[in-house]
Amino acid sequence: MSYYRYLTIIKNKNLIMKIESLKIEGYKSLMNTSLQQLAKLNMLYGYNNSGKSNILKFIELVFTAKTSTGLSGMDSSNFWDGIIENASFFFNAKKNNDKISFQFKFKVTKSAIKDVLSPELYDEIVKTYFVGNNHDEIPLEIYGSLNKLNFYAAQIKLINVKINSQEFYSVDEGGNHVYLEFVTNETSKVLSENKFEVFQLIMNIFTNCVVLLDNDRYFDKEKPEFVKFDEISPRKFKRWLYTLSINPETHPIYQKLIEFIDKFKVAQKNNKALNECETNSPFNKHVLSFAQSQDELLIMFESNGRRLPISNFGTGIQQILYILAKIFSSNSKIILIEEIELNLSPKYQAEILKHLKQFIDENKISQVFFTTHSRYFNFRNDFSIYEVKIDALGETTGTKVAAAKKSFFTIRNLE
Repeated sequence: MSYYRYLTIIKNKNLIMKIESLKIEGYKSLMNTSLQQLAKLNMLYGYNNSGKSNILKFIELVFTAKTSTGLSGMDSSNFWDGIIENASFFFNAKKNNDKISFQFKFKVTKSAIKDVLSPELYDEIVKTYFVGNNHDEIPLEIYGSLNKLNFYAAQIKLINVKINSQEFYSVDEGGNHVYLEFVTNETSKVLSENKFEVFQLIMNIFTNCVVLLDNDRYFDKEKPEFVKFDEISPRKFKRWLYTLSINPETHPIYQKLIEFIDKFKVAQKNNKALNECETNSPFNKHVLSFAQSQDELLIMFESNGRRLPISNFGTGIQQILYILAKIFSSNSKIILIEEIELNLSPKYQAEILKHLKQFIDENKISQVFFTTHSRYFNFRNDFSIYEVKIDALGETTGTKVAAAKKSFFTIRNLE
């Protein structure tokens, strides 16, 4: 893969998207689950097994590129056409349903659409779909379903797409795909002649628009083997970083990653114990390198004149390093994080949140969803909060609340 392919990790600042609301029917415990009035930063809290992870995993499931053969008979590289494998337990067993329905309402910058169309096609889209909207963002709605094919596989299907409340895609009574329904040669000849191409180009904005960092973010022992750039994961992270550093084609990207990580600095205050701890932190003027020990690849940091493996600094440092690298290496604009507090002290929880907000302000990312059980977030009010519950029938609901319930974080109220 060429160096120019790797340059695509430099995120497009014109692409700003935000999920305004979502509704999921039939996925695991999400029988009729909706989240409304979503913000740029969203916290989901609730007891274990209430369905928080199901919400994040379903968002990722829908918008990840489908690589299995789709209806077109070709390998798909978009989110809306293809076969989803390993779907054995997606469908709620109690309801015996064979279909999962979903609705997503987005706000997308007009410039993001402009970037994927030719000037002529974009001008026609403005005339036909942007009428009456004088804002920088345009509303876009996506309705679809996952349909069970057999015990192991499901197929994704789009049902309806609207831009600015106008039909952009639908399925007629005969099951035929209808693109840009009201566009004709009389209204716009150039759009009429390129309906499917325009549909594809705009919808591809949403392919891989989300990235999920699940709660399995622990590093394993690894040997120094090469891995591809898009294979970053906790189980391959050391090899991924090592490959990035020694490959001449990707070394410039490695240097940019190091610069990106270098910006993670913990704010110093009048806390002697914290300041002394930060003096020894690898994020404090660190030098990153690699070593090999008994066929194991090690990430090394220099701290206070000592060169030590990352494992010596604790799992919290590993968590932050992986989260930063994952955000940097992904083109996704919407970040989903399970248990954001994993192995992090309250101070580091505050720091990771501060940096996520900064990434949003700088348009590196557009939106964040995170789940938590941490008491620290009970004292914050600078993001939208959703209480996730599951009832006796095993069905999940999500409700926007002004603040998390104090009783949720108070042990004595649970005894």
